[in-house]
Amino acid sequence: MSAAIVPRWVWLFLPLTLSQVSSASFSIEVPKAPVSGLNGDSVSLPCTVSKSIDAKKFEVRWYRPSMYSTPVLLYKSGQIVEISAKHQGRVSFLGALEKGDVSLKLDNLTVADEGLYICQVSSDSWYEMSNMSLKIRAVGSIPILSVAHAEEGQVNVSCHSHGWLPKPSLNWRDGTGRELKHQSKDTFSKDSEGLMSVSSWLLVSSSDLGWLSCIVALSASNQEMRESRVVPHIPTVADSWKEAFIVVLLILLLSILGFGVYFILNRKGLICSKKQKKEDAENLEIQPLNSSAEKQPHEAPTADAPHQSLLKGVDDHQVPEQQVDGALTAEKDPVNPSHVDKNHQEQNKPQTVLTDPQTALAAEWKEMKRFKVNLTIDPKENPQFLMISGKSICCSDLEDINDEEKIFALCKEAFSSGKHYWEVKVMERNEEKLSWYVGVASEEAERMYKVPLTPANGFWVLCYEKEPEEHCGVYSVNIKMPEQLKTGSKKISTLGVFVDCDNCTVSFYDTDRKSLIYTFTNLRPGKSLYPLISPGIRDRFRITVC
Repeated sequence: MSAAIVPRWVWLFLPLTLSQVSSASFSIEVPKAPVSGLNGDSVSLPCTVSKSIDAKKFEVRWYRPSMYSTPVLLYKSGQIVEISAKHQGRVSFLGALEKGDVSLKLDNLTVADEGLYICQVSSDSWYEMSNMSLKIRAVGSIPILSVAHAEEGQVNVSCHSHGWLPKPSLNWRDGTGRELKHQSKDTFSKDSEGLMSVSSWLLVSSSDLGWLSCIVALSASNQEMRESRVVPHIPTVADSWKEAFIVVLLILLLSILGFGVYFILNRKGLICSKKQKKEDAENLEIQPLNSSAEKQPHEAPTADAPHQSLLKGVDDHQVPEQQVDGALTAEKDPVNPSHVDKNHQEQNKPQTVLTDPQTALAAEWKEMKRFKVNLTIDPKENPQFLMISGKSICCSDLEDINDEEKIFALCKEAFSSGKHYWEVKVMERNEEKLSWYVGVASEEAERMYKVPLTPANGFWVLCYEKEPEEHCGVYSVNIKMPEQLKTGSKKISTLGVFVDCDNCTVSFYDTDRKSLIYTFTNLRPGKSLYPLISPGIRDRFRITVC
């Protein structure tokens, strides 16, 4: 009887056990066919959890074969905790994790991104993994056609195009649309980046009319093909003489036309001679200065001035009185020299033209922001312990910092001439940012942790340290820092950087208050300057290039 009771207990608890296993287990779905993406474009790698289970509580790991410990992206504990150096700023989740969508979006595709990708989702008691293949396509250059002499009245037409992936097809067509593929000789080669190049040539008769077309394509779609056309005609000696005669004739006609226009304008007195110009200039110099109408020009900025405004200042413009031996005087009564003619004095009283400072300041900011540029943080110029997310950067590891590494990142853009402006958000509203570094670095500056960020070393950087005496160290800039940076009583949230390569200056602005903080006036002319950005190594709060 006891033997009969045991099966009953088994059948009683079996449904409950199966229910627990079913709720703890899951599966993931990925496409069986390869996913295709265009070189330089974006692509999504689909991966979903069965039954639309909320994946926010799971660990999601995307990685390449044999690279489990250096994942493309690792998500756990409700946040992204790791992104490989090669994929910084290029990967993100595409869908909603709470709906079980853990698809990966990969931007700025390169040839090296091609291959297998593994999607692994893990819970405390279960995990599933599956892989998919990514194929990269690259549309190459427009074919270059050239024509050369050949024997027996024929010409050799060649076609060359590069930058294709995978191997493209090449076709020749004549003006009637007829294919000439059987007459061509094609060769293919691969460059160091894995992209394909194709070259082809064929012989045609120089007496044939119409044009030839060279078409290189990945597929039949118009979006993945390039075409060039040429008329296979070699100029003869007679053609060269005709072209030379036409050019000479045009030059003669233009010369005659120009001389005729000059003669007519000269007869009408619209063109002054050099002698007449000189006499007009002398007459202008000896004319008396009208003290009631002329205005005193602005003083030229000196070399010692640390900053020169984009616009003229709002100083008062005054009208000078009669000037004698460098001194300003007023005319006196000839009868009584000590008596000043009040009417004349009132007439020659200096007049002041006032300019609204707010209007001038608004105009200056509008002019400066006209030179605003779009910056991109360069992953190749970023140390491993700084993590890039789009245009933001933060310090992910405050402990593992190598003395031989730099503590900053550089942007891809470089400036050697002209004016350029950008902004960096250095502090969020509720954060307690302890340090940051913003400025520019020359192309030859040594990128090491222990090298001071000073102009002598090729750095023009403004640094903020909440306790500079203790922490700033080799990063400190040898300038007199403003009080709002030293004491933190007026914290700066957004920093404006204006680089004037032509005048060799870089200025830093507090954009919230529209005020100048500091200007370096010793940039090296003609050298390429790279925007520099660093969140410091004392906290994990990010700063962002606006």
